[in-house]
Amino acid sequence: NSPEEFWIEIFEKKCLFSAGELLFTNKDLIWFEKLLWAHESIIPDQVDVNKQGKSSSYNRIKLGKDPFAWLMDCYRDGATIIFNGLDDIDPEVADVVRPLDKIFKGKTTANAFLTPPKSRGFMPHFDTHDVFIVQLAGEKMWHLYKQEMELPLDNQIYLIDQEKLAEPSQSYVLQPGNVLYIPRGYIHGAHTEESYSLHLTIGIRPLLGIDYLESMLEVLSKENPDLRKSLINDYEDTASVR
Repeated sequence: NSPEEFWIEIFEKKCLFSAGELLFTNKDLIWFEKLLWAHESIIPDQVDVNKQGKSSSYNRIKLGKDPFAWLMDCYRDGATIIFNGLDDIDPEVADVVRPLDKIFKGKTTANAFLTPPKSRGFMPHFDTHDVFIVQLAGEKMWHLYKQEMELPLDNQIYLIDQEKLAEPSQSYVLQPGNVLYIPRGYIHGAHTEESYSLHLTIGIRPLLGIDYLESMLEVLSKENPDLRKSLINDYEDTASVR
C-alpha cells in the first residue's frame, strides 16, 4: 500500500498486515535484558507484568527480591513483561516514533512486550488508540475480530465478554520485520506458541475533532465572560429546588 492508499483506504477503517523488513536490526532478547538491567530503578514505575489478562505489580517488602529478579520469575511463570515509554529511553526507538507525532498530529508512544513461549499476556480486547505492532524477535500469533466500536474515546473502553467472542476474522503469525496496523475499536488478541515473542507496540493518539472543539471552546471562554457564567442565573431556577 502506498501512503496515499493508507490514508484513504486503511487509516481508522481496517487492519493491515505488512511483511516488511526489519525496522530495527539490534532489538532482540539480549537487548531487552540489558535494557531492564540498565533501568532496574524504574521497573516499579514503568514496567508492567500481565498473564492471561491479570496484572501484577512490584512490591519489594512483599516480594523480598530485586525488581529484575522478580521480572524473571514472572516471565518463567508465563507472564508478559511490558516496558512502557520506550521512546523516552531508547534513542533509536525515539528516532522512529517522534516523526510520527507530526505525521499523525498527535502523541505517539512505544511500549515493548516480551512474552514467553505458549503464553498470553492480555485477553482479546480493543484499544482506544490506533497501534502499529512491530515484531522484533521470535513469533506471535495475532487474531483479529470485529470492530467492537467505531473510533472509541478513552472513556468508552470496557471488557469484552470472552464467552461471547466469535471466531476471528483474520489471523497472522508475526515474524521479525512484520508490522500489523490495528485501528482503535477493533478487537484483537495475541499469544505465543513454541517461540517466545518480542514486539514493539507503537500507539498513535491523533488529534481528534472533539479535541479541536474543546480547545476552541476553552479559548473562546477566556475571551467571552458569558461562557463562564453559571447556567442557573435567575430566581425561578433557584426557587424550583426549594
